[in-house]
Amino acid sequence: MEDETYDLIDEPQEELLPAPQADEGPIDHDLPCRHCGYNLRGMTADKQCPECGTNVGLSLLGDQLRYSDPAWVRSLARGMTWILWSMVISLTFAVMSLAVPFVFFTHQPGPPAYLEPLLQVIGLIPQALFLVGIWFLTMPEPGVIEKSDWSLRNVVRWTVIFSAVFAMINAGFSMTSEIGAAIAGLCGGILGLVAYITLFVFARRLALRVPDYDLAKQTRIVMWGFIACLIGFVLAGILAVALAIASAGAGFAVALIPVCLVFVAYLVFVVWTLILVIRYRRVFYDATDDAESIWFNSTTINATTPT
Repeated sequence: MEDETYDLIDEPQEELLPAPQADEGPIDHDLPCRHCGYNLRGMTADKQCPECGTNVGLSLLGDQLRYSDPAWVRSLARGMTWILWSMVISLTFAVMSLAVPFVFFTHQPGPPAYLEPLLQVIGLIPQALFLVGIWFLTMPEPGVIEKSDWSLRNVVRWTVIFSAVFAMINAGFSMTSEIGAAIAGLCGGILGLVAYITLFVFARRLALRVPDYDLAKQTRIVMWGFIACLIGFVLAGILAVALAIASAGAGFAVALIPVCLVFVAYLVFVVWTLILVIRYRRVFYDATDDAESIWFNSTTINATTPT
């Protein structure tokens, strides 16, 4: 798929591609089998891959998910399912982390010392679920030979993994060393930012292979929305500090207004992301059903056609 396709906004009329015919002649270029990567040059569409037995015609239909290996497409759907659960549990823990201190404050002067480290450890649960989801979502596509180890899929996978490792280190240092926790948190934050941006780009490319152009468009909007929120938090923080210094603290309350506005926008994009994940999960499972049907019918036709 060419890069300019990613900028399409209007959804074109969709139709299933016709099955390639044997009379179109042998394949005159290098073409990897969609299932195992075997070079199908010289074969005709009605034959089977000599390596894995997959119908050659399936590798000629394009890169839409409905024509891809059903097992791989299902791994995309499973990945979104794990990510969805991680977001739901993360939002639940966020509400609990805000509510629990208020409960303690009403019964005693302050929360116990173990509460904050405990909440940090519990917060690793949704991160672990998210990590599993990313692992499924970034499984290598069968039959696709990546030109570099620094493919977008690998960048997403390993930045998420290492950001999770630093999050665990941060949770461990929070009980022993504030400096260590700060360094681990900074490293994890930088890696996490790279991971989330590349994840949005990766997801958008998958949406274009459904194809669902509205989903791809909304994914891009949310990605830039999060980037704008991050910049907004930084600028609002600088403004708050500057006003506090200039007016001996009197302007600090006024400076909190843009911070609150940016935070509200951030919450909107969080909810929007949750909706997008639900949509991705649904379209991936639909694509899985289509792929299984197409591959099954292709195998059945190929098995009953005399050679």
